[in-house]
Amino acid sequence: MYPLLIFLVFLTSTACYEPRLGQSAPGGKKVRTRKAFSSSPGDIMKMDWETAINPYNREAEPGLAESALLVVCIQQFFTGPESKGMARKIIPTINSLIRSARSAGIPVVFLQQGARNEKEKNNEVGSWWGRSLAPDGDGFDLDPSLSRSEKDTVVVFPHYSAFKDTDLKKILLAAGVKDIIIAGVVTNVQVESTARDAFAAGFRVFLPADATATPDHTLKLATLRNMAFGFGHITESGSITALIKKAVRNHGGKIPRQSAEIPDQIDASIKNKKAEKTP
Repeated sequence: MYPLLIFLVFLTSTACYEPRLGQSAPGGKKVRTRKAFSSSPGDIMKMDWETAINPYNREAEPGLAESALLVVCIQQFFTGPESKGMARKIIPTINSLIRSARSAGIPVVFLQQGARNEKEKNNEVGSWWGRSLAPDGDGFDLDPSLSRSEKDTVVVFPHYSAFKDTDLKKILLAAGVKDIIIAGVVTNVQVESTARDAFAAGFRVFLPADATATPDHTLKLATLRNMAFGFGHITESGSITALIKKAVRNHGGKIPRQSAEIPDQIDASIKNKKAEKTP
């Protein structure tokens, strides 16, 4: 009897033990560093994320006449095999948001992560991952399946947050934007970092849970819960598109805005590099 109890206690303590990376687990086995883009599913059910954000989420609706849609990092690196196509599955959802936004005259801003010069290739992002997205490298370009327009704004950003060392805040304020809807990848990295800085800059943040993705669903749940706790309103794309559709119907077209449309804004160094490639 007693040997059996001792054995069960040993099994329980071993199963519950969660050593840090680099430490030894029971039995002397080393903890292996997991690859960033593992096979762990990034999908979560609506019931899961609704449970995760309760009781923190504050229900609210964006003021559409003062809103902008930010599309984060839907680039070929994140839709390709190197990241196991993590972002590809949410492109239809994001395209639906983009089309809805355009129908209402809501500005769409594409946020494209990449090093704009040699120095930025070795910044904290490049040092951590061992590489940085660069305009002359594979994976930098926005995915061609995105719904794009010549009027869309493109902002290239070198850090995790699209607000750091860019003109994004100035661009949004110049267009009278107070509320931002954020979609894209990676939920717990670029999306969360941008959402945090948006909140700190005075914008109201709306994050449609089904329009973001990560390689690990537990990371996504943690981000949604934390965002709901202190930084933004968690919603879903269907609620946003339904709200826009209703507003367009009530106004008989695009929603009147107080400020002019966001001008086309793309980093000059990116323009020059693209121009160099053009014969």
